[in-house]
Amino acid sequence: MLKALVLLLMFLSGYILYLVADAGYFREISDIKFGDCKSSSIIEGPEDMVQIPGEDHVLISSDLRGDLAQGDLFQYDLKTRQAFPLIKKLKLSFNFHPHGIDLFKTEDQILVYAINHRDKHHTTLEVFNWQSTNELKYIKSIEHPLLQSANDLALVSTESFYITSDFGSPDPLRKMIEPYTYIASGYISFFQNEKIASKVDEHIFFANGIAVSSDQRYLIAAAMLSKKVLIYERFNSEIRRKNTLSLEGAPDNITVRDNHALVAVHPNLLRLRKMSEQRRKIAPSKIISIENWQGEKPIQKVIYENSGEEISAASVALAIDPNHILIGSVFDNHILDCRK
Repeated sequence: MLKALVLLLMFLSGYILYLVADAGYFREISDIKFGDCKSSSIIEGPEDMVQIPGEDHVLISSDLRGDLAQGDLFQYDLKTRQAFPLIKKLKLSFNFHPHGIDLFKTEDQILVYAINHRDKHHTTLEVFNWQSTNELKYIKSIEHPLLQSANDLALVSTESFYITSDFGSPDPLRKMIEPYTYIASGYISFFQNEKIASKVDEHIFFANGIAVSSDQRYLIAAAMLSKKVLIYERFNSEIRRKNTLSLEGAPDNITVRDNHALVAVHPNLLRLRKMSEQRRKIAPSKIISIENWQGEKPIQKVIYENSGEEISAASVALAIDPNHILIGSVFDNHILDCRK
């Protein structure tokens, strides 16, 4: 009996040590600058962002995770560094707690899609029309079983898009247990329209950010708790895994500009967890640039890293041009505007 107890204690000690190390507790944080970074605009939980094509404006999703206060979409002016809320004045008839966002431009309109966690068990996709500066028009809501636990999306047309779901079930108990038991239940779905959808890849350990290349031939997605990004070739409604890249940290949202992908990475998941529980805590941030990500030999480079004083728990980085990026956060109350 004593021997069995000792073996059990040894196993538990080894398991806990492995979890702590895997979460990045012992990872050293560097101080890597990207030009001159300024804290801009008070935006609570600026988790995701996308630039409006041909405009000096960026749309930013904002939500206080776990708070009952309504979230919003902000429009950020790159020239004045000011942000304006767009959703509150619409007076929507449902709860709005945005997560991932994306947009698609046609000849006559710009459609904005936002994943919306109306409550803990009900996720929808809200569609808006960006009509002009500081104005959105609500179009419709999309509901589908594959939207449960949705995290991010990538549009390939006004009706077809990819959705990542970080967990295979919205059940809170499963969401609590799976990360510690290394059960990979996340998946990627492809929607041909709001009613026809199917899973195109499964068993992803917390599927998170997703983006499509400008020529729409390739797809890149984050397997957050595997510390990897997954790169796919697209074949109409099917995708085929082309490459898998390991990262020094847990990837969140991904944005693509030309042949570069910017990945926001959480170096220390324990600090991230602590910040989710106590917002006054800070968590480190890291931004990795992946050059030639569609090719055979992608090149990784850390272009920004900070212990969390400038911005904590960075969840997205958006390249405006090669010398200008914006950084958002899942829990912080501002964005970072960095210009070389």
